[in-house]
Amino acid sequence: MTRNSRKFQKQTNPKTQNKTKAQSAKDNILSKLSFVASTEMVKLPTKGLYYPTTSQLHGVEQVEVKHMTAKEEDILSSLTAENSRELFTRIVQSILVKPDVDASLFCEQDLTAILLNARMTGFGRTFTTSEFCMGCAQVTNFEFDLAKQEVVTPKEEFVSYDCETDTFEVMLPTLEMKIKMRNLEDHHFEAISREEEKKKELGIEFNKTAAFFRETIVSVEGIDDKEIIATLIEKMPAVDSMVIKEVYSDSRPKISTMQEVECQSCGAVARKEVPASWAFFRPDKSVY
Repeated sequence: MTRNSRKFQKQTNPKTQNKTKAQSAKDNILSKLSFVASTEMVKLPTKGLYYPTTSQLHGVEQVEVKHMTAKEEDILSSLTAENSRELFTRIVQSILVKPDVDASLFCEQDLTAILLNARMTGFGRTFTTSEFCMGCAQVTNFEFDLAKQEVVTPKEEFVSYDCETDTFEVMLPTLEMKIKMRNLEDHHFEAISREEEKKKELGIEFNKTAAFFRETIVSVEGIDDKEIIATLIEKMPAVDSMVIKEVYSDSRPKISTMQEVECQSCGAVARKEVPASWAFFRPDKSVY
């Protein structure tokens, strides 16, 4: 081969070769990170049946959510018992695939289902927390499996839901009167908080149950007179008061995580529900 023929042979440029390797490595890393965009469908316990007909969530049986990322973990970094409601809503808003859905519209039961799924995809299905053990009479650790869950449907013996007015009609067993209750929104809870703060400043006793009833009860026997509602709240028997509170918290289908767990100190087995608190989003040490 002549010197000139060698001259025109294709030569490998070291810079080009390095650039190709770098691109290959980059593509490999990006392919491994593709899971970040993973999404899944979360079935709503209410199946969208407990929202007013005017709500964008009416009739929605499931929603698509993304897995939590560092963005959501950053939101959780300032999570406390006082701001948990606000931050949980922000987390759900952040992971919803359809951002036009307003996370604040989710009722507590559906919000819990989404958060439970986010906790599992973000930090795993194992949740260890301190609970009182009847076996050794101490506060010890119990390990829960968050995947053990079922939808519990409420009994409709004393209550019915009207999606046109977004109210529950309840028969009070002692007074034998029908009342209508509405779902409370953030501004209702804020009104209760303002009343509590104002009464504390004035040195007046604050009754949280009565304040809650004033916000949620909208009519008695079909009459929406405020004086009648106030008199009902003042004279209401304890049994009827308990029924109203139970209906408000248990009137919609919800996720139950009831399961058998073992005390990590004495080995005693008990049936417990995963304790719902802001600490729920503290990852187990095993994650690290």
